[in-house]
Amino acid sequence: MLDLSLIDRDLTELSAQELQTTDERLAKVMGLSAADRFAEAAEAAQALFEGGTYDLRVTGPFLFGVYLEKGMEVIPEILGVLVRILSSSYAVWGPQPKKQIHADNMLKWLLSTILRDFRMHETGQDDIWKQWNSGSEFTIAERQGLKLIPELQERMVHQLGNAKALPYLLQLESMLRKMEISAQSTRPRIGKGRDDLLSVKLGGIEPPPSSDEGSSESAGASGDEERSEDDSSSNSQSSSGSSSSESSPSATSSPADTDSDSSSSSSSSSSSQREDSEAQSQTSSSSSASSSEESSASDDGKADEEAEQRAQKEAEERAEQERAEQERVEKAAEVAAIQAEESAAESEPAAKGARTINIAENEPFRQLRRKLAAFQKLVSSGDHERAAIVAQDLLYTLDHFDPRLYLPTMFRKFFRVLSLVGNDLTPHMTERTDLSYKAMLQLYQVDLDYFVRGSTGKRK
Repeated sequence: MLDLSLIDRDLTELSAQELQTTDERLAKVMGLSAADRFAEAAEAAQALFEGGTYDLRVTGPFLFGVYLEKGMEVIPEILGVLVRILSSSYAVWGPQPKKQIHADNMLKWLLSTILRDFRMHETGQDDIWKQWNSGSEFTIAERQGLKLIPELQERMVHQLGNAKALPYLLQLESMLRKMEISAQSTRPRIGKGRDDLLSVKLGGIEPPPSSDEGSSESAGASGDEERSEDDSSSNSQSSSGSSSSESSPSATSSPADTDSDSSSSSSSSSSSQREDSEAQSQTSSSSSASSSEESSASDDGKADEEAEQRAQKEAEERAEQERAEQERVEKAAEVAAIQAEESAAESEPAAKGARTINIAENEPFRQLRRKLAAFQKLVSSGDHERAAIVAQDLLYTLDHFDPRLYLPTMFRKFFRVLSLVGNDLTPHMTERTDLSYKAMLQLYQVDLDYFVRGSTGKRK
């Protein structure tokens, strides 16, 4: 088990001894790391820390071993250790000679190796990558790492100047931001759609009754009261009739009785008609209230659908903006990484004098050098016939000289950067006839250094 707390603290005492270049303990860590046996290399580095030897050259393998052991969620702690190394504990760490170079090399190796592992999981789209891009505890680690990166960048610039590890830190920032955005996009969106309203109703919360429903209920209540009064009136009439008939069972019906019966029949008929009218009125009110409810529900559904569509459109626009920003950050990081590279052809001596370049020799360049040497040798020996054959071939080569064939490393960076920013340059490469642009072309021809210094440095 690796113990990060061994170096995740403010160191105040210098190491008892510094590791020499030929030290077997240093060679062991470097050898295991070169063989991709990172767990063993980290344990060997931890043994040095436990013994009180703090060397920047073994710190990279140790921290990468911690990353492999604990996973992506330990990235914020690793970044915090790096900040501490470059600030409060920087004086304690060895080796003291060329400390800046060793610190820069350690950071460059560690960050590039972590990025390589990130990209391996991204290419394979394995379960680990899916976890990193989900809305889980990994998102917290990504956000904490993004907060620490600006501080680490500031410490790198302060302690190391133009550090070659800086582009890799920017690439790590881009990768963490991409994972954070991906995690946010997987979270369920909380809205107020039709399903949400349905769930609220199922939960026991009903909307308040409309005015139509209230009038319908009052109409039904008055109708019930009227029907009860009619029923009681009818019952009283029938009971009085039955009592009179019981009191004089032998009496014959008279015209007055006939009028009373017809009146009772007429009253019963009018009561029946009134009940039918009230029933129809209640049915009409109920249907009106039902249609009103359906219309209100339909309007609510349409409003919810429109709100959901607007929210979805806004989410898509935000995602598009985030993707564009992510692409811009990645492109800027890649350009910065290429610009930080220094090929052999660009190196020049520190002392003043003539500039020299070292170019890797490929096969066409090697053959060209052999032909030039052969020409000199044939001329020296006096064999002009063979020298003429070589000279003719060399002149043809010069007339059709393609520097990309003989000096590929010199143009490699140019074409890599051009492939990234070519679309941004295209609008400025059209034919222009204005005087200011012509003057700028002439300045480029007569004084390249002043032409470059005259740049405003603003992004177009």
